[in-house]
Amino acid sequence: MQLRTSFRNELPFETLALLAKDEEGKMDKDKARELIKVFRPDRDGSLGKLEFVKSIDVVYKELRLLCANINNSSYMDAAVENIVNIGFYIILAAIIIYRLGRDPVALFISFSSVIIAFAFMFGRSASKYVDGCLFILIQRPYGKSKVQL
Repeated sequence: MQLRTSFRNELPFETLALLAKDEEGKMDKDKARELIKVFRPDRDGSLGKLEFVKSIDVVYKELRLLCANINNSSYMDAAVENIVNIGFYIILAAIIIYRLGRDPVALFISFSSVIIAFAFMFGRSASKYVDGCLFILIQRPYGKSKVQL
């Protein structure tokens, strides 16, 4: 196959279309469509330097957004895991106290003044934390990335 490569300011799309070939050398139509969607060549099949750089910039920004979404999801998973762990250890402590022959409700009631004091001290920040977690989990403010890897 003869490629139209010369020292001009345009890149022929058939050069990029080589990326759409599979192991056997046949053109994969789905990959070619994706390449056309990403790079948007002209009608004559050429792609200018500026359009090429803009296309690469769009893909780069979408990948950065995807990485940010993945990092945010991992932080949210860790926060939810910490909350579940705290609840689990409280229930485990209550079961252990009950198995030792004590009444866990009476013990927790005796510590209620300390718990209430902490609730007043950290109540607003805990509320904002939960609101933020729910906002990110439910509304997905960062949106879904269009890049499929």
